Amino acid sequence: MRFRICTVVFVLGLIATSVVFADNLIVGSASTGAGRFTFDKLADNGSLVLSGTLDVARTSHTAVKLSNGSIFLAGGVEDLTSIEVLDEDGNVLFSNLLQDQRISAGGALLGNGNVFICAGTKATATWEIHSPTGTLVSSGSLLDSRGAGPNVLVLSNGNIWISGGADSPATWEIHNVNGGLVSDGSLPEQRYGAKLIPLASGNLMFIGGLADPSTWEIDTTAGVRVSIGNLSQLRDGGSGAVLLMNGNIFIFGGDNGGGVATWEIRNQSGALVSSGSLAVDESAATAALQSTGNVLIDGGGPNPFTWLIYSPSGSLVSSGSTPNDHGPGHSQTHF
Repeated sequence: MRFRICTVVFVLGLIATSVVFADNLIVGSASTGAGRFTFDKLADNGSLVLSGTLDVARTSHTAVKLSNGSIFLAGGVEDLTSIEVLDEDGNVLFSNLLQDQRISAGGALLGNGNVFICAGTKATATWEIHSPTGTLVSSGSLLDSRGAGPNVLVLSNGNIWISGGADSPATWEIHNVNGGLVSDGSLPEQRYGAKLIPLASGNLMFIGGLADPSTWEIDTTAGVRVSIGNLSQLRDGGSGAVLLMNGNIFIFGGDNGGGVATWEIRNQSGALVSSGSLAVDESAATAALQSTGNVLIDGGGPNPFTWLIYSPSGSLVSSGSTPNDHGPGHSQTHF
């Protein structure tokens, strides 16, 4: 399997109004890439702001943006229990330790400012909550063993949605802000490696995944299917998806034996808006919405030095390269 899983964190129902986000910090790379020891900071237009060296190499780690704009990094192949909090220039503000070893774990920022981390390939069925400085607040067990790559996001009521993962691709569970189990159930389809997008309706859109790369589906937070349809291209675990400012979803790439060079845009009902070709093949790339409304795609398997910027309509705005390779297993955080 050629892709590695990195966490994508969504907080549903929270709107930032006092901070202007204008840069991206891209951290780490594949376990064999020299870029796992590095970071690059790119502006919204892709121009290089600075590059640097990490104190702890990072591959398949968890990256969560804190409410103060810092980045909470945890675990990964190179150091299974390391926590570092970086500022937007890559400087280490705090260091600490996870309770359990974590590779390809899920993570999310809670409404109280703490960080929730769960599962991964080592501690497959546990969760832990840390303060913004990395101090352990509490820990406990998940209902199901999830393994690598669970989908984790914070719902509008502050509870935590957890679903999928290599070990339990067709189940979900909801925990409260303190980690207590609230409810659980089954998904209509297996969705390990799927991308998960929170919708304005409060429902959730699952996109592709390893077991069913050809479909999208919309489910309620009670696990009830609302609708399902076919994607324009197979989108397995190496694909990406970004929620645009206009509410549409920009979907791109995939593994498919080495990368997929297409994109498609769907509305919040799943209907196809438009589709087209990427400038290069993309697999296990990361992507983030920029303050301009554009999407910055970076790194991945076939093209670890390449970045691309696309408009909300799917037009290529610009492209370029980073000084360091950011292959599968890197993270991208937008400030």
